[in-house]
Amino acid sequence: MRKAVTLGVLALLLLVVAGLVANRTPDAPPLTTLVGSFFDADYDVTAKFVSFRKESRFVRLEDGTNLAVDIFVPEDAADDRGSLDQSFPTILEYTAYNRAFAQPGMPWWQRIGLRWRLGLKEAVYDRSLFPAVRTMIGMGYAYVVADMRGTGASFGSQTPLMPRLGSDGAEIVDWITSQPWSDGSVGMRGQSYVAWSQYATASQAPKGLQCIAPGVIMFDTFTEGTRPGGITTVRWLSEYSDYLQAFNLSKDDQENGFFPVAPVVDEDGDERWIDEIPLTSAGDTTLFTDENELSYPDGVSRNQR
Repeated sequence: MRKAVTLGVLALLLLVVAGLVANRTPDAPPLTTLVGSFFDADYDVTAKFVSFRKESRFVRLEDGTNLAVDIFVPEDAADDRGSLDQSFPTILEYTAYNRAFAQPGMPWWQRIGLRWRLGLKEAVYDRSLFPAVRTMIGMGYAYVVADMRGTGASFGSQTPLMPRLGSDGAEIVDWITSQPWSDGSVGMRGQSYVAWSQYATASQAPKGLQCIAPGVIMFDTFTEGTRPGGITTVRWLSEYSDYLQAFNLSKDDQENGFFPVAPVVDEDGDERWIDEIPLTSAGDTTLFTDENELSYPDGVSRNQR
């Protein structure tokens, strides 16, 4: 009897703690200033904004293709610092590596820990978790991440490094400068493919693009990447192709470090995004093996946008 009472009390305490955690609304991690000592002497690097608002949406291109974007806009000026007119210079990250990831199947106790430590309602990881990005937002920059066509949650198809990706990037820049939160100035950042996308976008000379900051990228992908010294880099091409394909298929292979892309639209309005990932047939997580209507974890039908 005593053992049963003890177990009952422990179970009640666990439920109470779980309830407190589930209903806790933690403060977002601070928008810190992450800069090297070189800048400390001559520049005021104090964060001007203490929080931000996020929006996920599709941007429709001229050919009708929808690209998935995440938008982070500073708000709540700190200690009378920063602008209150709500228009900001914008940093664009134009990527083939997924703008955000979801982690389906996380156990409930891990989800509680995730909410407690990071304030996340579910296991969806976006760029706002990156210290460098938080620093930029805190300094008064809007931050936009866009999935290239045929990658992530974007529609369309592509061949890697095709010229069309540059004109798509220019359209995204033009779209940013037309938004009420934009002051008309856009810069780009990133490395590898995300650096190449800056070259491709800049080649179109969109009016609002003021600067790019590409890193870890060759100028001539044929002689420096594909066939350096005239020898085809067979292993690198094969492994990199498999890597890109895993992203393009939104592969759920968490043991090997691949997570499905985070959905863009919360169609059922429950403020949960993981249940927007459709279930697949025959246990195959990369394709659908029949023509049946898509089904979802919560059993609610979607418009399949």
